[in-house]
Parts: sequence; C-alpha cells; structure tokens
Amino acid sequence: MTVQALILALAHRIGDKTPQSQAFNGNDAAVVITDVTNDTPITIVAPGLVLSDGDYVHVKNVSINTAANNTLANRAWQVTRVSADQYQLDGSSGNGDWGGGSDAAATPALIGTVDGRQRTSIELLRDYSEARIVLARELMMAGVQPPNIGALVKSGSITFASGIATKPTDYLGFIAISNGIELADPEWRGVIRKGDNPDFVESLTNRFIFEEGTTFKHLGGFIANGVQTLDYYGLTEYTLSDVIDGFTVEQIPILYQGELLQIAELISRGAGAMEASALANKLLKLKAA
Repeated sequence: MTVQALILALAHRIGDKTPQSQAFNGNDAAVVITDVTNDTPITIVAPGLVLSDGDYVHVKNVSINTAANNTLANRAWQVTRVSADQYQLDGSSGNGDWGGGSDAAATPALIGTVDGRQRTSIELLRDYSEARIVLARELMMAGVQPPNIGALVKSGSITFASGIATKPTDYLGFIAISNGIELADPEWRGVIRKGDNPDFVESLTNRFIFEEGTTFKHLGGFIANGVQTLDYYGLTEYTLSDVIDGFTVEQIPILYQGELLQIAELISRGAGAMEASALANKLLKLKAA
C-alpha cells in the first residue's frame, strides 16, 4: 500500500476529520476540473465536486493559471460555493488564462493537506513514523532480517575524529549497525528524538533515533581516528510530500501493515514507547501462532 493510503486509514481509525467535519480522502476522490478562471479569487468548475462554504480542497496540475495549484506552503484552499460544481478558491488570485488540460484535478480534504480536529498533519505523520520504528525493532528482535521488513541497507564511510562522527542522512532511524558497533551520545540523550513524544527519547534501550545532521559518539569501546566503514539498516523518513502525492509505497511489507496501523493508532491515542512496543510484541506473537 502507499504511505498516503496507510495514513488515511490511520486518520479514519482514530475518527479524525477536518475542522469543517469533512472526512479525509485520498487521490481516488479527485474530481476533474473543466474550467479555471483568471480572476481574484479564482473560480474552478469541477462537475461532481460537492463542497460547502469553508470546506477544503486540494488543486493540482492546472497549467498556465498555476496560481490555482496548491503547494507545500499552501496545501489546501477553503472554498466559497458559487453554484453547482463551481467554487471560489478563497484568497487566490489568477495569473493566466487557463488553456485546458485533462490532468487538472480537485480533491476534497486530501489527507496531509489539512490539519485534523484531533491531530495535525505533521502529528499524524509523526505517529505513523514512530510506529514504523517500533514495529521494525520488534521484528528484528523476533529474528526477521532487515531486508524482509523493508529496511534499506547501505554501506557508508563514516569519518571519526576522537570518537565523534556525523550521522548519515536520509534515514528516520537506525535499526542496526554492523560489526557490533553501537552509537549513542549521552550528552544529547533527552534531546535528540523525532517528534515531541518524550517516551521516544533516544536512550540506551531505545537507540538509533537521531535528528538529521547531529553527531554521535561510540559507546563502550575505542575507535581510532580515521575512516570506519559500516553497514547500517534504516527506515527512510517519509515526508508530507510522500503523503500528499500518493505515489510512495510503504517499505514495510503488506504482511505487517495491519500491525503497523494498530501500533500507530495506539500512539495517536497517547501511548508511549513501552506500551507501543508491548503491543507490537503481542501482535507479532499472535501472527506467528
């Protein structure tokens, strides 16, 4: 499944909706736009699009009059209904005469573009990301090899200077590092973590969660200065772009995606790392039974 589909399912599981009580949607709810006016505000015509005043819509693929398109900085428009199938995009201003095109589309309350009443888009993504780490760790502890849980393996040359090195980028968290080397920075413990859930602080028992660009030290042994080549496994960090675009496929296999959603739901409802890990362990034991 895609990251968009899974996070949409998470929003539905916790009963979250937009502040206007719209249910969140995925790309499959997109409606074709047949006209876009070069006005202030812009009016779109999208037969079959049903919205009320103040509802949210995500517009994409409008050519020439590109001001109608949403961006990461402006992820959704609130609308004013003009008539059946016609809606003004509140706060917009046209920048050209649209020449048509079948790819232009409008999606009501696209997941990732509007904050929910319970969780913001960022918070929902954070909950999902933390669930991925919890599940991946429990799978590793159960003996499942990293490539079989969707983790990517990379070899990286890491240059150490007095035991300090810069973390390789583009990973949400390390799951394992080769050669028995464990990396942590006691000085940063309690600070370095993803999101703002204090239960997910990097610690001796909860290693390898780091912010991008931070440093870490070797713990429990001496590494001489120079280059150390390590194989490391990590989960790629998904962003709101992955959620909104809807094309990114979740790395964790579909075999475990049901468990992933259950863990993410628990975290969204306020659970900490220990409770989430306990649930993951229980679910995996039930699957293996």
